[in-house]
Amino acid sequence: MHDENAAPFTQDPHCFCQIPLTDLKKWAYEKFVQKKTTAELLAMAQSDYECELATVVALLDVDSQTLNRVLCHRTRPNCNLEKCRTMVREWLIAMAAM
Repeated sequence: MHDENAAPFTQDPHCFCQIPLTDLKKWAYEKFVQKKTTAELLAMAQSDYECELATVVALLDVDSQTLNRVLCHRTRPNCNLEKCRTMVREWLIAMAAM
């Protein structure tokens, strides 16, 4: 389940479910609606946290093997990386429809 009261993503360990969806919405819109590349998103970022948000949005699109290679060692003990990513992706799609 999504952790609505989670601390900012910059804390370890972390997972997709810790990131406030409202923070991700802008970056998902830029990536998937405006079709910006990850490099363009990173250039737009004005803080370390925004860079992380842009990177997380990019990870919504990578294959499972890459995702696990990049993040498996940084995932919260009670989270399933694939399930949390899928859940966040579905929420962002639903938010975009609103």
